Amino acid sequence: MADGMTIVESVPPAFYARQSAATDPGRHVALFARMPNDVGGICRIAQNVILHVAWARVYGVTVTDARRREQDLQTVGQRLDYIVRVDGRALDAPREPGARTLGACRDLAALVCSVLRSRGTPARVRCGFASYLVPRRWENHWICEYWDAEQTRWRRADAQLDDVIGQRLRISFDPCDVPPDRFITGREAWRRYRAGMVDALDCGDGATKGSWLLMINLVRDVLALQLEEVSPWDTWRDVPEDLRIIQPDVASRADRLAAPEEPVETNVSFDEALHVPPWLPPSR
Repeated sequence: MADGMTIVESVPPAFYARQSAATDPGRHVALFARMPNDVGGICRIAQNVILHVAWARVYGVTVTDARRREQDLQTVGQRLDYIVRVDGRALDAPREPGARTLGACRDLAALVCSVLRSRGTPARVRCGFASYLVPRRWENHWICEYWDAEQTRWRRADAQLDDVIGQRLRISFDPCDVPPDRFITGREAWRRYRAGMVDALDCGDGATKGSWLLMINLVRDVLALQLEEVSPWDTWRDVPEDLRIIQPDVASRADRLAAPEEPVETNVSFDEALHVPPWLPPSR
């Protein structure tokens, strides 16, 4: 991971109209030709080809060890390779839940982001926490932000919220315009935690919770802003509990990463356990 990275949350939106190593569809870009023009339609296509592994049982799908390997499809190009190999039809051809690839919220967000970028629409993957997935908790989550040129603002689309999940969670807002108080980015979450506005133990990912996860999502979010979209299956999951401790100097560096002033020059390489994986080369 390079030193001296610049946080680019406030750069011109056009910066995010280009593909990254993770979102580039590669030779499969032609598959996007039949995609709808509206973000909601694009989200429905993503839902048609990707099934969230944690919700598979709700759709009647059994997750075998062999199928879990589909979670290793980290880039959009890799996932499209797999999709067309298993089912060569167009992406909008209806697929039963069991015929969809297994992934997570980040994979849905990356695919939507990829389609939008291919059309010149600025879009970016964000890592943070959602308040609508688990009652009374900020749950680890990834969404896609896209630029609304007419309203000159970023909107947040949650492609995971299809009709089934939306009904289960009693979602009352537009999944293509998630309210800012229902999803907070990793940078926002860290600032709230340090200001005493969020209890770190209310922020989690399954059984994992606390300030260490807040720092991880802060770094993931910053990397996504640098067009380096890492994965929810990255190396932090392998770090032993007794090493999940934030030293004061690391907390100070995290504060600089989360600072609202733009741009910020800093080193995001916190430790050997947290790094850009080898499948994701720098985009710059």
